[in-house]
Amino acid sequence: MHHVEALVRFDKRGSSPYELITFAEEVGMIGDFDQIMFESVVAKLRHLVSRGAPASIAVNLSARSLTTAAFVERLEADLKQNKELAGRLLIEVTESAQISDLDALGEAINKIRALGFAVCLDDFGAGLSGFQYLRHLKVDIVKIDGSYVRDAENDPESRAFLHAMSTLCRDLKIRTVGEWVETPAQFELLQSIGVDMGQGYLFGRPKLTLPQDMRGALENVD
Repeated sequence: MHHVEALVRFDKRGSSPYELITFAEEVGMIGDFDQIMFESVVAKLRHLVSRGAPASIAVNLSARSLTTAAFVERLEADLKQNKELAGRLLIEVTESAQISDLDALGEAINKIRALGFAVCLDDFGAGLSGFQYLRHLKVDIVKIDGSYVRDAENDPESRAFLHAMSTLCRDLKIRTVGEWVETPAQFELLQSIGVDMGQGYLFGRPKLTLPQDMRGALENVD
């Protein structure tokens, strides 16, 4: 197992994390939301590391937060204080809203990577601008949107897109993850296409504790 991902979940039925994040962006609170999430994950990871657990955790941060100077300044300071977690803490960039300032986002990502932390571009291929982001942003891992994985077994076009995206990322020395993997057949297909890793219910459902077989630290990629 490579790493686990920190998720937000509601106790209230009928509400989704997407609704919460969208609302936070609309009312200008996404930076506060991301800061709370980041601090919670860091505290959990530090506790696990202190107990000798070989844990690696990915935390999602909104692209909107990462284009806000004050948020990036605080994030950079927090990462400097936790440099011993480099290799164990993966920063995932989420795009729930159109990214308006690629230069600012690219600068933030470069600062994160310069401190030794890996950066992942989430849900690649879900929108129309993914290839533009990949061209301008220096990231370590790309998570391919699960809709391609879901349809790949029966849809030649989805398989072609998966092959094209994995080949492009390999040429750019970027590792790939296929999302929404639910069956061994889907994972075997991803491997045959050349996708490096998988994520989904096949490997585990959301839970409050880390899986017992978590092993290995997240490798840094230059």
